[in-house]
Amino acid sequence: MFRTLLLVLFVALVPAWGTLIIQTGQERFDDFDMTCYYDPSGAKSVDAVASSEQLRECSNRFTFGYRHGALWFRIDIENRSQQGAFVLRFSEAIWKHLDLYRDRDGRWDITPNGLDVPLKARTVHDVLPAFKITIPPGGKETLYLRGETVASQIGAFELFTADAYFDPSRFGWTHLYIVFAFILAVIALLNIYSYLLTRERVYIYYIGYILASILFSAMHSGFYLMLGFEGWNAGLHVIGTFVILFLLLFSDRFLDLERRMPKVHSFFRFSAGVFLLFALLIAEGISGASLAFNLYSSLFFAVLLFAAVKIMLQGSHVARYYLMALIVYAPLMGLMILTFNTLLPYNDVTRHLFLAGALVEILFFTLILTGKYRALSLEKLRIQKELLQVRERQQEMLETEIAKRTSELQRSNEALSAAQVELERMAMTDNLTGLYNRNKMDELLDSEYRRAVRYESPFSLILMDVDHFKEVNDTYGHLVGDRVLIDCAAQLRGSLRKSDSVGRWGGEEFLVLAPNTDRGGAMALAESMRQKVASYRYREEEHVTVSLGVAEYRSGEKIFDTVRRADEALYRAKAGGRNQVSD
Repeated sequence: MFRTLLLVLFVALVPAWGTLIIQTGQERFDDFDMTCYYDPSGAKSVDAVASSEQLRECSNRFTFGYRHGALWFRIDIENRSQQGAFVLRFSEAIWKHLDLYRDRDGRWDITPNGLDVPLKARTVHDVLPAFKITIPPGGKETLYLRGETVASQIGAFELFTADAYFDPSRFGWTHLYIVFAFILAVIALLNIYSYLLTRERVYIYYIGYILASILFSAMHSGFYLMLGFEGWNAGLHVIGTFVILFLLLFSDRFLDLERRMPKVHSFFRFSAGVFLLFALLIAEGISGASLAFNLYSSLFFAVLLFAAVKIMLQGSHVARYYLMALIVYAPLMGLMILTFNTLLPYNDVTRHLFLAGALVEILFFTLILTGKYRALSLEKLRIQKELLQVRERQQEMLETEIAKRTSELQRSNEALSAAQVELERMAMTDNLTGLYNRNKMDELLDSEYRRAVRYESPFSLILMDVDHFKEVNDTYGHLVGDRVLIDCAAQLRGSLRKSDSVGRWGGEEFLVLAPNTDRGGAMALAESMRQKVASYRYREEEHVTVSLGVAEYRSGEKIFDTVRRADEALYRAKAGGRNQVSD
């Protein structure tokens, strides 16, 4: 008798174990049991699944690994609350299909969702699959869902009350991915600026790596759908190939493999073509391409690690810091990879912590690149100092030899000195206009900036651009254009004070450095320059106008920020109609 009672109690309780009970006062349900069914053929109907005895119990958070076919879910819900409106949401956007089936008096009502359904066509406009569910208080509902993924069969179902789900203050992982992408975009802009300063190709590859990482996070989280794009099933793996491709190119350049390890450099160059081929094959949906890409990527990372360790053992500090960045990133990325391959349970830590690793890695690489650029600058200064010392020693030797040599040797030495002076003049002078060139102006800007920082003295910059200069070249030829630049340079010399410096900044742009000059003085000086140039005619019926941008140095800012503000002011002067001064 006792055994019979136990058996009856067991049978009565079993259905409750797999039922999601909605209690009053709870707004989110993220820990419950359901049943699952794997259909390798992907051809079974909902009726066949509903009547199948092969449904097995599983958690609402699951990871079944990389499998083809369809995965079915059954969720039993009992509403013991006073709420009637709910939203069932799935945590992954990388499923091409995730359709909801609800029994309506013997007829199945189907609500499609997933990457193949545009965001505007979904019943809930969320980049993650979500469904509106109505269950009256005291009611019960059985939901069936059929899904096919483009990656691993991984994810979690969560049930929200409608009020909680549509609360504007709710912050989810999609928002965090957007913040992550925004931070990476800012870092990319900083590295673009560094590239413009250095013209080092390594920045191009690194910027490509950052942008590919932004796109990868967009594909991973699905927030690209918010921008109006259609779902792209192959997007995650295609963009993934470009992430590794740009990492390859960046690492090859950053570690200087062409000089340090030529064979590895050749392998990397070959691998770049292989990854491009993988991107094409995956985009075309070629079977097995993703698996082959994963295997080849493992080989690439093994070679990369070997190369970085070997270069570090050779005494390279750069390789040491590079390895530190990888050591931070790799384990956190490994959590996600192991989760996708069923070796770790699915939760927020194992699924999303790689974001922190990626951010730390990219920030670390940015700091390394900045430090490397500073080291190159210091090395350049050291070489210049050594060259100066060598020159001084040579000068002493020349002076000693001059006393011993004949007048012919004396004349030769004088000619050599004259040539040296001419070379130095040419090194800091623009060949066409005779003004200082860009290198010399950079040197003067740095010197004036240091003086301003030390003595808190003001100075201003004036950036001038010849209006419609291209039309002059196109209409009258480059010889006339060169004549215009030469004469404009002469007009500038006549407008400036002895303390001011002027140089050709590039093309038809000129930069004036005005020490001990505030904004008002610089505006007056710029207006004088504008009027001076406007009075000049390069042909009897044609005259030249210029647009000028003025920026006064602000305490605490970097010199390139002052130059940028002058350039922005110049842009406003041109946008305002040209032949004017703006600040």
